[in-house]
Amino acid sequence: MLCVLLAGPDARAESAEAQAKRIAMEGKKAFDLGDFATAIARYEAAYALKAAPGLLFNLGQCHRKTGALEKALSYFNRYLETNPPAAQATATEQVVAELKAQLDAERQRAKDAEARRRAEEEEANRVKQDELRVAAARAEADAAAKKLQLELTRRELPPPPPPQPITSRWWFWAGIAGVVVAGAATATVVATAPKPTPTTFPDINAR
Repeated sequence: MLCVLLAGPDARAESAEAQAKRIAMEGKKAFDLGDFATAIARYEAAYALKAAPGLLFNLGQCHRKTGALEKALSYFNRYLETNPPAAQATATEQVVAELKAQLDAERQRAKDAEARRRAEEEEANRVKQDELRVAAARAEADAAAKKLQLELTRRELPPPPPPQPITSRWWFWAGIAGVVVAGAATATVVATAPKPTPTTFPDINAR
């Protein structure tokens, strides 16, 4: 890894630069140990004391190691804007190109994953709609089958018997017999009854 350490020729600012250098060294130790979060905090603190261009490169490397590629690219571009020496600029430009390719690949993977997710969601919705249509068709077919079965059952039932004529009812003939008997009795009584003697004669000359 390329790390740029600080040097301060100005005697008056030596104490601030010395402090920045010490903090930057702490950042390098943390970086070498793989503690990139601490390295980032140390390099940022050093940069706040002394805005040395090399610290921008170091911060870019730390973010690159943590997978924060966009932040890393931002720091590397800021470093290039400081017009570093040609060798360091060339090395940094190569890193920037690699990061851009990596970011493009990640973006494409994310885009493909989103497209797959949407396609799977659309397929799931289509399957669900098909299942609903099949269920509705099955329910409709079941209802039609039940209706047909009821109709067939109704057709197979024997027709109800015709109503019996009134002359076949026992109570009709019993009533008729009663009337006949009553009529005969009345006729007998009338026939055997003595004729009444008139209380007056219809003609005063009758004998």
